[in-house]
Amino acid sequence: MKILQITGGYIRIPPKMGGGAEAVIYNISRQIAKKGHDVTILDRSYSKNDSPFDEIDDMKIIRIKAFKFQFLDPFIKFGFGHYLTALKEILNEVYFSLKVYFIFKDRVKEYSIIHFHSIFTGCLLSRLFKKSNPNIFVTIQIPSFYSCPSTQ
Repeated sequence: MKILQITGGYIRIPPKMGGGAEAVIYNISRQIAKKGHDVTILDRSYSKNDSPFDEIDDMKIIRIKAFKFQFLDPFIKFGFGHYLTALKEILNEVYFSLKVYFIFKDRVKEYSIIHFHSIFTGCLLSRLFKKSNPNIFVTIQIPSFYSCPSTQ
């Protein structure tokens, strides 16, 4: 089977530190690849030096260059940091999702299964890809910045 795993583009795969959802994506993908399946992970490019294509543990990792919204960074320090951080990450994820869509919209039929691992990426792209590939799964892995800040 050909399986496409799509991240939310938050933390590099494989994660070096932190990244619970990214560790899950990486480890599940590695185990599926060990069973002989063709696994591709779509992730964000995190630096200018990133190769657009990696092969690790019999898996392909495609890194997509997607702009990251930084315009809110100066305001995050002034009182509404938690909410602005969440907004910034939502904008980053939606933009990453749209980049994935425009790059892969004509290739989704190549895959037996498409598995999304993030709330906005999954909700947006599962609707857009549904007609092309009905074997879509969404695992909603929510980053900590989506939770409400403590009121204590």
